[in-house]
Amino acid sequence: MKDDQVDSIHNLVNQLKMMKQNLENFIMSPVTTTVLNESKLPTSQSLYEQHVLKGVGMILIPVKVAYVYLLIPCLEEIRKRLKESPLDYLLAIKVAQNTISPKLMQRCIKERIPAVFVEITDLDELKRLPWSWIRQFSFPYNSIFIPIFRQETANDKGRQFGIRL
Repeated sequence: MKDDQVDSIHNLVNQLKMMKQNLENFIMSPVTTTVLNESKLPTSQSLYEQHVLKGVGMILIPVKVAYVYLLIPCLEEIRKRLKESPLDYLLAIKVAQNTISPKLMQRCIKERIPAVFVEITDLDELKRLPWSWIRQFSFPYNSIFIPIFRQETANDKGRQFGIRL
């Protein structure tokens, strides 16, 4: 941008063969996003009433995946259910900590999964995961790991440090 005009490094903007549109009347704002549980996913009419009318523009849906080979069928099922959704949606996966593997990360890259919710039951077991391999197989599309601590795990570890939850 230079002096309220678009300046391009490659081609001059007036040489581009595209339709131009006046964007003065449009406002860009951040999208309001909410997280929905896949098992409680409402119908598209309910989505409209519950979310679109309240200003939500996007939903994040963590899909529960028990095994790596079930990843693609689970995602396809949710995509079918959301085919006529009035909202934009983003699929993530929710897995147990022992399901995390390089193979899972390869499948996440293929399916463009941006986030992995990890249900943590044993903090010591996390140290045994092959993190260097997982990182290597995640590149260049690095998914974000979001921990979900079970209450029992949090209480047990909290007691070790003298914290009551």
